[in-house]
Amino acid sequence: MAKKQVTKGKGLYRNGLSLPQPEYTEAKLKDDMALLEALNAAFAGVEGQDYACRAVKEQLFGISGRANGSGPAALFLFAGPPAVGKTMLAQKIGEALGRPFERFDMSGYSDKEAPISLFGLNESYKAAAPGRFTRYIKEHPVSVILLDEIEKAHVTVRNNILQMLDRGTVYDLYYEKEFSVRDCILIFTSNVGADAYNTGDKYNLSTTPVSTVIKALEDGKDPATGEPYFSRELVSRFASGRVIVFNRLRPEVLHRIAVRQLDELAASYLKEYN
Repeated sequence: MAKKQVTKGKGLYRNGLSLPQPEYTEAKLKDDMALLEALNAAFAGVEGQDYACRAVKEQLFGISGRANGSGPAALFLFAGPPAVGKTMLAQKIGEALGRPFERFDMSGYSDKEAPISLFGLNESYKAAAPGRFTRYIKEHPVSVILLDEIEKAHVTVRNNILQMLDRGTVYDLYYEKEFSVRDCILIFTSNVGADAYNTGDKYNLSTTPVSTVIKALEDGKDPATGEPYFSRELVSRFASGRVIVFNRLRPEVLHRIAVRQLDELAASYLKEYN
């Protein structure tokens, strides 16, 4: 009989095994309160994205104690303008859950060698080595992973990712072995189709219907090739997770961020140089 496994102290079960739905006991309540406190503390510094923070919390509580037979433990698609806190929020999820965090800039995996870099090369080849992505999964099977600007990845990489989201495992050619992502939280970002939901309120984009974002992803085409960025199957997998649109940052929010950064810099100089 499979043994239950849980992460320490943050209320989220590891989902790779067949787990029964827990009863709402006093212990479960304590776990949930600890999770909420950790998320609130971690997200406190994420300015101007109250909706995104709330949506992430809802999704994480939704997977708490849930059996997970396939796919990652949680799947997010962060959409919206650049430099508004998407990467920061992804990092804060890892911080709140006490899990390792890694960002993969997918613009660096756009050529035909990208699948080798990410998923390894068979030992029979001279330059054989594990893939960067699969090696990270091997070493950190319970983690938070950000795949930034996924549309810029090579089409073969995107196809491999679709298979990973379907099966909950990723195959490395060097190790000749599959590694589970069922205990990983995967976060994708994309700028595809931004014009489709960049209308209305200049700053508040979080009210954009999910259906509008999904349609924009389906219709988005690479101007260099005329081909769609994403297959309908991959868009469907994104839609099965939580799609969150981030707001533009208002001037007063940017001001608070700038002041805080300057204060931190001043404190650092004072400590270092008196």
